Amino acid sequence: MKHLFKKIAFTVVILMTSSALFAQVIFSEDFEGTTGTTLPTGWTQTTLATDGGWLAGTGTSLSSTSFGIPNHTKILATNDDGCNCDKSADFLMSPSFSLTGYTTVFLSMDAFYFAGTYQGATESATLKSSTNGGANWSTVTTIPANTNGGWQAQYINISSLAGQASVMLGISYNDGAGYLFGFGLDNFSVFVPPAADLQLTSVSPVAGSASSFGTVGANITFNGTVFNHSGSTVTSFTGNYSVDGGAPVSQTFTVNIAPFASGNFSFTTPYSIASVGDHPVAIHVDISGDANPTDNDATTSIGGATFIPSHVLTIEEGTGTWCGWCPRGAVFMDSMKATHPGTTALIAVHNNDPMTVTAYDAGVGGFISGYPSILADRKAVYDPSDIFTAYDAHIGDFGFANMTATQSYNGSTKVSTVDVSANFAVNSTSDLRLTCVYIEDGVHGTTTAYDQHNYYSFQTNNLDLSGAGHNWKTETDPVLAANMYYDHVARTILGGFTGQSGSLPASITAGTTYTHSFTFTIPTTSNASNMSVIVLLINATTGEILNATTPKSLTGINDLKSQIDQLSIYPNPATDELNVLFTMNKAQNVVFEISDVIGRIVSSTSFKNLAPTNQNIQLSVADLTTGVYFLNIKTDNGVISRRFIKD
Repeated sequence: MKHLFKKIAFTVVILMTSSALFAQVIFSEDFEGTTGTTLPTGWTQTTLATDGGWLAGTGTSLSSTSFGIPNHTKILATNDDGCNCDKSADFLMSPSFSLTGYTTVFLSMDAFYFAGTYQGATESATLKSSTNGGANWSTVTTIPANTNGGWQAQYINISSLAGQASVMLGISYNDGAGYLFGFGLDNFSVFVPPAADLQLTSVSPVAGSASSFGTVGANITFNGTVFNHSGSTVTSFTGNYSVDGGAPVSQTFTVNIAPFASGNFSFTTPYSIASVGDHPVAIHVDISGDANPTDNDATTSIGGATFIPSHVLTIEEGTGTWCGWCPRGAVFMDSMKATHPGTTALIAVHNNDPMTVTAYDAGVGGFISGYPSILADRKAVYDPSDIFTAYDAHIGDFGFANMTATQSYNGSTKVSTVDVSANFAVNSTSDLRLTCVYIEDGVHGTTTAYDQHNYYSFQTNNLDLSGAGHNWKTETDPVLAANMYYDHVARTILGGFTGQSGSLPASITAGTTYTHSFTFTIPTTSNASNMSVIVLLINATTGEILNATTPKSLTGINDLKSQIDQLSIYPNPATDELNVLFTMNKAQNVVFEISDVIGRIVSSTSFKNLAPTNQNIQLSVADLTTGVYFLNIKTDNGVISRRFIKD
């Protein structure tokens, strides 16, 4: 299947064609009067395609599997993905119109087009013009690709055609003799732009973002982006900001913003956070003679915090045994665990296999469009190969509260109790909730439903896929259940995907610690010694995860606690050395035993009175034969086991 994007941000700003509202419109077509797939009156086309070339309809009716066009009322589109036919000459032509008496003229159109490449071919689109009734055509410009994931306004200067009595415009789409995507078109308008029209399109910090919070006395700088809807270059404009309804702070900005282009600005005088709590901010821009001053204002908000919480990033992976590309998800999840064990909460959410948790699967499935995919705090979707990009982008996000979780496990009743404390740095009246996720490592099954499909089997590519217990490029397809052990597996999500209603009060006060408890009976089908708990802080309104705890191990044989947390082993597979990272909660004796798959002890290393701190123990595995082994960490208070592969 063809894919255009690996990363999808949930908030996509789509700049629509609004200039015509404050301009002199010469010719326009919004395609709302089309019937069926027939082009509007006066519009014509030439095509070599067997599907009819350019067709009228809706985004839904004109979409295909790999060229899904978002609905945009009535539109025209040519879809190469849908027919895989010859679209090397799909030429759409407008009716004739006059540009007599005009000097500055622009074309605006909403486009869904990405100039994509697939299997060595690249699609292209050009704007053409004719001044003799379509007998001859000249290229005006190459139409640029969209820069976002949806519809986008394109603005093209066609002033070179001004004064002509009969003008036709045409869009020529060429699939490059390949199997490509297509072009969607709406709101085609030829107009004379206003002399001045400045729009404030965005400001930062965005309310609720990491940079919008700070401790009392910290300085915050306000920035913004303006869009020039006029036909003239903007060289200066004025702006101001006001916090808490106070006196405006004003500034004149010297810029160089071309017609129908964006420009950025930044206030040189920062705001010093006055107190704990929310501080509303109003930002305004102004230019002389603005044709539309109603779009010159924006608001944001600054949060005064009592402290900056430690942030743990939650990565939720959509995966499944049926998914042949999902081994790369397992590889990159394990790589993240080895690299950032103290600042990540990693959860594998299975789909349509024996490890599926229905409510969790449905929640993650509502965010992603394909498997494997990962969610970063439910703020953005990434391909698993971009997991470190996701980490860098979001680990610095504001965490709202310092989260702690204390876990106790009764080995006789198999009841786990998690006591949560959330110390908030800011006030909040949002619908904030807690939820508790139990994960399990080393999940193993014997039926074919536990076979892991593997499309990387004997493939050659530039991804390093020697992780998560396998070198997937040298493995079979599928990897049989007997050889599969799944890590980070979500076993339940207490409180539901959006969190436990009532687990936190409706009004949060900065500096206050709130508590909640979860209980869960470990099913007999799970191995408690391989399980951990993760507590999530969720904004139920936005769906975002605000913070989390790192995994806390269940302990558990005969009611004993191992007093070991945040256990991680790497590399896996291992060749010469196995690194064992963990936190000792109290000083005690520790034995590291390595056993084979039938339980024979092949190596044992002891430490006396190991200190209560972060530990990194290196164990030699160079003398072991290739195969599957188990590392058993025995303390004075319990045992934890982890599986690894010796290459």
